[in-house]
Amino acid sequence: PADIVLGNYFYGVVAKSHDLASSMAWSDSQRLGNAFQLPYFDSFDANIDLYTVIDANGDNHLWKWRKGRVVYSYSEKNDADDWLITPAIHFKQGSTVELSLKARAEMSQYPEKIEVFFGKTPNPEDMTVEVIPTTELDNTKFITISGSFEPDEEGDFFIGIHAASDAYRYDLSIDDLLIEQLPDPTAPAMVNDLQGSCDPSGALKTTLSFTAPTENLEADELKSISKIEIRRENQVIHTIENATPGDAYTYTDENAFQGLNLYTVIAYNEDGAGEKATINVWAGFDSPTVPVPSVIDNTSSVTLTWESVAAAHGGVLDPASVTYEVYNMDGSSIGNYIGSVTGETTYTLDINTAADEEQAFKFWAMRAL
Repeated sequence: PADIVLGNYFYGVVAKSHDLASSMAWSDSQRLGNAFQLPYFDSFDANIDLYTVIDANGDNHLWKWRKGRVVYSYSEKNDADDWLITPAIHFKQGSTVELSLKARAEMSQYPEKIEVFFGKTPNPEDMTVEVIPTTELDNTKFITISGSFEPDEEGDFFIGIHAASDAYRYDLSIDDLLIEQLPDPTAPAMVNDLQGSCDPSGALKTTLSFTAPTENLEADELKSISKIEIRRENQVIHTIENATPGDAYTYTDENAFQGLNLYTVIAYNEDGAGEKATINVWAGFDSPTVPVPSVIDNTSSVTLTWESVAAAHGGVLDPASVTYEVYNMDGSSIGNYIGSVTGETTYTLDINTAADEEQAFKFWAMRAL
């Protein structure tokens, strides 16, 4: 079929006669389908079956999928020369393409090296356009590295990720590969008035609302919108087909992550993807802000008082269930625990502050849970 999705396909055949059936015989696997279109995103949650893995130096140390990321593991003797090459992706001539991915080293004392190229075949010798120059990584948490390029012709081409670490390093890991074309001037402007809210019950749901654009990036009237994509962390989670310019839309994400969710909304027309609009929305119960106490002198006691805390990230917080813990201060350090209250905004300590008592400065610390 003309619209078959790129993949590795195989088929099973069973012979049947009356009520009897043979065992299933399987065909060889064949890669079939059209090249991927931009934007291209891979979170590597499943596998790298559609990628070409090349062990260019033949030392049997190569890129391998490992639980949601792709990892190159070191050779004690050889510098890395190992490629992870994408399946075919369709690019347009003269368009500016941005590429980003997350990368990290396993140990900071063993820095890794990575570089990324664009090529017309999935072979290292054809990886001739540098997208990300050789980059040394000593970070052990993922950081985003990026680059851009302009294809000199339209066609189905490839991206090669090259492990170039010195010998006797450790593990080089990558994740979240994103390749996207910068918008054409006649593509849609960004959606208007993008807003997001969390579910007030604390369920892992969020609701987005926005108005479809009415202009393209040149501020000319937008005749039509072929679709509007909504992405969470770069994965498409909903598509509105044939949207109407200027109409208001809402969408509820029933499968939001606990915590902060990054949403991207993009309108498309016949000239491709338009300008991105993004918003962060917290889902689920939130952590409290830091309480700010003041002290009231009652002579025979002191009372700590504070304003009720709020949700630190705009999520759900029940003030009645927030516990406030009070501690003595030992110099500049937090000392022993004194006590706590839940759902209240005062705490009284039995301390005599009368003038005939020995005077001293006293400090307390608080936290909200």
